[in-house]
Amino acid sequence: GNSYLRPDARGTGLNGRIKRLMLDHAFAVGIRRIEFRIDERNARSQAAARKLGCTKEGILRAERVTWNGHVRDTGLFSMLADDWAELAASASVQGAGQ
Repeated sequence: GNSYLRPDARGTGLNGRIKRLMLDHAFAVGIRRIEFRIDERNARSQAAARKLGCTKEGILRAERVTWNGHVRDTGLFSMLADDWAELAASASVQGAGQ
């Protein structure tokens, strides 16, 4: 699904916390792969996906037509269960050293 935050909630870290909870849950119940399909014009969302640890796999050219008729190129980002486990292990090691 999509997430939309009011402008006053952007940049507060809320979206990242919500996404991490959703990823934790998805991988805990056996999902192997998560995809984020992001408009190539949306630098903010692409940066958020990278910050989560997602890998950009490529661009789906002219992948869809938006509600206003724009032919959209879509960046495909992914997170695998193994990637998430590595990130979690790395975070717990970093947390232990503090």
